[in-house]
Amino acid sequence: MLAFLILAAAAAQTPATPGDVMAGFVGSCWQAEMGSNNADTHCFSMSSGGGLVLDVHKVRDGQKAVVYEGVTVYRADAGKVTFGYYNSLGNLMPGTMSRSGDDLTGTVVMPNGTTQEVHWHLNTDSYDATGAFPAPVHYRKIGPAGDGGL
Repeated sequence: MLAFLILAAAAAQTPATPGDVMAGFVGSCWQAEMGSNNADTHCFSMSSGGGLVLDVHKVRDGQKAVVYEGVTVYRADAGKVTFGYYNSLGNLMPGTMSRSGDDLTGTVVMPNGTTQEVHWHLNTDSYDATGAFPAPVHYRKIGPAGDGGL
C-alpha cells in the first residue's frame, strides 16, 4: 500500500506534456459550423515526442475561401502547458491549458489584455468548446490530420 501511495504521489508531481493534455485531439481534424455558412476546422499534430502540439485552424466561407486562420503551439513551460495562439489579424494570445479526464480548462489573454477562461469537453467523436471565443461551439471529428495540419 505504501508503494502505491509513493507512486501516486510521484505521478501527481510529474508535469503534463502537451501530448498528455491534448491526447484524443492529436492526429485528427475537427470541424464546427459557425453560422453565416462558415465552417471552422482545427487539425492537431504532435512533435518532439509530445513536447509540442500544433493546432492549425482555418475558417472558410460557403465558397470554401479562407476568411480567418490561426496556429496554436502548445508547449511545456515550468511544469505546466502553455500556448501561444497566432491569428491572421496579427494577434498573439498566450494562455495555459490543463486536463482532468475528458475536460480541458485554461485561460487565454485576449488582445485587449483581459484574461478569459476556456473549457473543452472531449467526447468520443466530438468536443464542445465554451469560454473565450464564439461559444458554445460543437466540433465533430472529420478525419485524420495531415503532416502539416490542414
